[in-house]
Amino acid sequence: MIHRIIPNSFIINLPLEIIGGDFYWIAEKNGVQIIAVADCTGHCVPGALMSMLGITLLNEIVINKGITDPGEILDELRRKIVLSLHQTTTEESNMEGMDIAICTIDIQLKKLQYAGANNSIIIAYNGEVRELTPDKMPVRLDHSVNKPYNVQTETISGHEMIFL
Repeated sequence: MIHRIIPNSFIINLPLEIIGGDFYWIAEKNGVQIIAVADCTGHCVPGALMSMLGITLLNEIVINKGITDPGEILDELRRKIVLSLHQTTTEESNMEGMDIAICTIDIQLKKLQYAGANNSIIIAYNGEVRELTPDKMPVRLDHSVNKPYNVQTETISGHEMIFL
């Protein structure tokens, strides 16, 4: 499926444990390719449970609801994680969540959009390397910062190498 959506792509996945909290996710909706790479809180089984929740929620948000703006995806993902885990502003509340980079590519419009929660992306093209920096807030309830995620938009040629 990944090579059907993005033919010239590759994945390097070297998990520390067999079961853990890192995942990648890809979909295509309305001619837009959506790619996500996430690092969930927790190791082993707790991290894997957060990964399963993240994948399930991304499927619901993008595939079922049709949201393809990366900032809106992150905002909705945060809202659903807070609700699913019953996170509150009290100190006793669990603070499980994830750091994630989401990139959307519209080949027809030659447009890349990116939003990140503590995870950046790298774009390499014509010998130049640029980093698009994330918002410094995780996808979870955050007492210090809880604002919408920023979206960065780039015009692309289709020959860039994009690393999440």
